Amino acid sequence: MPMPAQLTRIRAGPCAWRALATAADLNEYTYLIAGCVGEFWTHMCARHVRDFAERPADQMLELGRRYGAGLQLINILRDAGGDLRAGRCYIPNEDLNEAGLTPAQILKEPAKFIPVFRKWLNQAEQGLNAGTEYSLAVSHRRIRAATVLPALIGARTIALLRDAGDAVLDEKVKVPRYEVRSMLRSVAMSLASRPALQKLFRKALQ
Repeated sequence: MPMPAQLTRIRAGPCAWRALATAADLNEYTYLIAGCVGEFWTHMCARHVRDFAERPADQMLELGRRYGAGLQLINILRDAGGDLRAGRCYIPNEDLNEAGLTPAQILKEPAKFIPVFRKWLNQAEQGLNAGTEYSLAVSHRRIRAATVLPALIGARTIALLRDAGDAVLDEKVKVPRYEVRSMLRSVAMSLASRPALQKLFRKALQ
C-alpha cells in the first residue's frame, strides 16, 4: 500500500537531500502529527468532562491545535542535527534560500542557519503560549496540571536550544530528569493554581 503524500515528502538518505518546500508545508506537517491530537483531546474532554473549560469550544480547539503543533515543532528543532545527518530536512526550502543555504550546507555553515532556526523556535514558543492559555482555561485542577506539563517541559527545551547557540546541531538537547521531577513537584505543591502555573512557565523559558 502506498504511503500518504504527507509521509513521503522527506526522503532519508545523505545522498538524496530533500526538504519541505514552504512554511505552509511545515505547518501542515506539525498539524497532521500533533495539532490534530490537540483538537481530538479537546473534543473528548468537552464531551466527557463536565464544565471542562472556561473558554468557548472553538477557542479551546484552536488553542489545542496550536499547542500540539508547537510541541511537534520543538521535537523537529531539537532533532534537527540528527535529521540532517540522516538526509532529512524539515526546515522549508524557502527559508533556506533566503539565508543562502541548501539542506546539505547547513551542517557546514551552522552560523548562517541559526537565524532561520531561531525563527522557527519563536514560532514553537508561540505554540506553547497557546498551550499555557489552554491549560489555564481548564476548570479541573488535575486536568489542568496534566495539560500544562508538556508546555513547561517544552519551554525549558526552548531555553536550552537557545543557549546552545551554533552548537545546537551538534548537541542532543534534553531536559534533565531532575528538572522534570522538580516541575512535577512545583505543579503539585501549587495545586495547579493559575498564577503559579504562569510563573512556572515564565521561569522555564529563562
